[in-house]
Amino acid sequence: MPEHWEQISRLARGRYLTVVTDRSVLMQEALATIADAHVRGGTDAEIVTWPWYLYRNEFRLLQFFSGGLPKNQVALGSRTVLDSEALLLGSRRFSSPYPTAFPFGYNSTVSAALISAIRNNAGAAFLPLTPDFSFAYACLLSRRCLTYLNQPLVISQEPRLSNGRSAGFSDATSYLATLGIADPISHSPIKAPLVENIIAEDFLSACHRFKRLDILARLDRSDLYLKCLDEMDIKQAAGQLPPARMAELFHAIETALAQESAECQARVKAVRQGIKIRVHRTARRLLATHANPLRPLLIRLLRGGKRFESALQAAGHQEAR
Repeated sequence: MPEHWEQISRLARGRYLTVVTDRSVLMQEALATIADAHVRGGTDAEIVTWPWYLYRNEFRLLQFFSGGLPKNQVALGSRTVLDSEALLLGSRRFSSPYPTAFPFGYNSTVSAALISAIRNNAGAAFLPLTPDFSFAYACLLSRRCLTYLNQPLVISQEPRLSNGRSAGFSDATSYLATLGIADPISHSPIKAPLVENIIAEDFLSACHRFKRLDILARLDRSDLYLKCLDEMDIKQAAGQLPPARMAELFHAIETALAQESAECQARVKAVRQGIKIRVHRTARRLLATHANPLRPLLIRLLRGGKRFESALQAAGHQEAR
């Protein structure tokens, strides 16, 4: 995938680039909406991003995928200029999901000139560990702000087929093996193929590459451990990894944490022992073992899911007969 994304970014001849994957469907009027944002946004529209829908084929349900932005910025249809540095720092906090405002490629258009500058800096626009996150980090470290359209312009089908999602339930060893990188984790203190750790690795390496060590100095290091331990809770609930492998991954986290400051260790311990985390952990285990028959109902009730016969129909396109 990283090589494919890099190849298309080199072949593209337009003023802006977006990635439309084999699981993506553009909403009706998406291109007109994006073009209007470029015309009206000026220099703030070198990067334009938007949220997306998820279409679950097995249930024929469409759900809005949102997260990561303050409530005063999530009014549907709004157009907001967001500060890049605030997005970066916010995404690294344990309590914050990665915002849909990130320019992942498949939810953004980015100017060709900026992509060229990123490639000159890093050798590639889409780096192999996490091509979507590495691209987003490079964009945000290159520009002060971006334009966010809080209007879903794309539908992503079959989210369970995502490399990152699959590795979140098991581990990323098989994916890393396809990259042929001798030492894929050199900046992160945790030496384990956890999805959150690999995302952190690309964040840390991007800050070094763009000489933004000031951002690293403002991070709370405990957040990395909390994100990785939260991922371990998900793996435990999924039950896809054998106990011995789970023990190895926990050991890698604990070994790195033991080298951190007393303050960092104390915060990790306090959060992990908090009632909120324990409730989440129990809920995940219950959902993993008992919720499959209830999942369509939960998507409708909790996620506002709506039924459509296909992603094309949900996107507003007339299907060919």
